[in-house]
Amino acid sequence: MNTKRKASGFFIVEILIVLLIVGILAVALLPNLTVYTQKAKFRDDIAAAAALKPAVEFCLIKNQSGTTLSTLCAGGAEGIPANIASGYGGYVGSTAVAGGVVTITSTTNFGASGTDEYTYILTPTITTNSVITWAATGTCAAQGLC
Repeated sequence: MNTKRKASGFFIVEILIVLLIVGILAVALLPNLTVYTQKAKFRDDIAAAAALKPAVEFCLIKNQSGTTLSTLCAGGAEGIPANIASGYGGYVGSTAVAGGVVTITSTTNFGASGTDEYTYILTPTITTNSVITWAATGTCAAQGLC
């Protein structure tokens, strides 16, 4: 009589192969997760700039002199909210408007190293027909955040 019993369950080699595959996937996806997290945090900065744009646009149109940007359009003047040097909240460190140009600086605890600080600069261009377009620049562009 043959009383061999069939083995059931996983062999140690199978478990090691699964762990190896999971490890490879984790290493491949971790950098993407970091970038995604930074982009999500930087949305605070983009939202802060978007909140300032309508007031700046109104000021630019009100004080338009051809296609020259008005120096009157600054934080705390002409209906534009005052500049905030620090403590804005969230991941926004500071806001500033000068000559119609909106500059947002992220907090120092923003980046992957915990000490990175990025700027988001919106520069308006105004046409003789009072059409305003915005160009986004700053150190956030090099990181692919804006």
